[in-house]
Amino acid sequence: TSAQKLLKLLRDYPVFHWLGDVDEVHYMLFMEVVRQYTEQNRWPRKVVLYLNSFGGDLGVAEAFYDYVRASGLHLVTVAAGDVESAAVVLFLSGEERYASQFSSFLIHDPVLGMHGELTIRDIKLTSLHVSSMHERYLAILSRASCIIKEELDRISEDASSFSAERAKELGIAHEIF
Repeated sequence: TSAQKLLKLLRDYPVFHWLGDVDEVHYMLFMEVVRQYTEQNRWPRKVVLYLNSFGGDLGVAEAFYDYVRASGLHLVTVAAGDVESAAVVLFLSGEERYASQFSSFLIHDPVLGMHGELTIRDIKLTSLHVSSMHERYLAILSRASCIIKEELDRISEDASSFSAERAKELGIAHEIF
């Protein structure tokens, strides 16, 4: 069963718990674990990322996704609770993706906080940046799932939250435990 496979993975491979924001601190902690294994010539065949996050910095999530893809690391991701926003990109980094039956996923359009005085030029540049960021986000989601871009646009625009079952139907999760 999926639960038995997951228990074996948790027992046999290094597990990194990413609980909280998608930020530089968590990213650097993960990289330190990988570095330690590499220095000790104990590069693991697989690493399990146990994930519960409301999201955070999309740039960090993209860097993580790119690193995992380029490194050849066989990452197994496990959704335990909430996997929202930028955390969905982390989850999709996994070659094997498991979701707790009680986990939930959220995909939404980018949100920016703007402070201080802004000129028209500032607003235009920010709009271009956000549009570019959003396109990269949707490209990762589309590439790693079976959701077509038009459907992703609608899901993102509606700030859609969905269950593990729906995530599996969409190709985001591979198995539910």
